[in-house]
Amino acid sequence: MITRPLILGVAALTLAAPVSAQFAGPNPPGIQSPGCAGDCSPAGFSAPSGNWSQNARAYITERRIRSGVTAFRAKNYDRAAHYLTLALEDRPEEDRLNYLAGAAHYFDGERALAREHLTRALSQSSARSGSLDQSQRALAKRMLADASQD
Repeated sequence: MITRPLILGVAALTLAAPVSAQFAGPNPPGIQSPGCAGDCSPAGFSAPSGNWSQNARAYITERRIRSGVTAFRAKNYDRAAHYLTLALEDRPEEDRLNYLAGAAHYFDGERALAREHLTRALSQSSARSGSLDQSQRALAKRMLADASQD
């Protein structure tokens, strides 16, 4: 599903491409850029040091979780499944996140994905006495049994 902000973002990137192409290559004499090592082309760009990228990635993951939970509460299960699945790329071991993604896929009608996430949530939760409470485990088992019948 393509949304209006995505279309606008792609259009902005398309419009900015010719301008940024003018600045690719070596820096002008006497100008030093902290991210460029003498060459401002993408190949010459060095990643920032320290925890900046880890903090940014953690922030993005938290935003995805919040967006997924908000969409789930609004019963927009397609969007919830999308955001929660993206968040699972960074936190695949979290049983609650797998539980929510499985429930979102279940209510969206994607039974195979629901089985995958719910099975992972139950196995992770039981392996380390995880954060799923008894009612969540029972509901996950019911959804898993129902999804397995299809």
